[in-house]
Amino acid sequence: MRLRTENGPANMATIKHAALNLIKVIPDKANLKIKKKTAAWNDDYLFRAITQPWR
Repeated sequence: MRLRTENGPANMATIKHAALNLIKVIPDKANLKIKKKTAAWNDDYLFRAITQPWR
């Protein structure tokens, strides 16, 4: 599996951290687990999470 060799693990860790940071800054009262599930199930929520400047 290519993700386990060379730079694959570091690259995927960077992508994972970036995705989590996008989800963390959403101003909801829900916890991180609920935000991740909502983003996975709801395309509009995911689109807003990616495109909105929450800061």
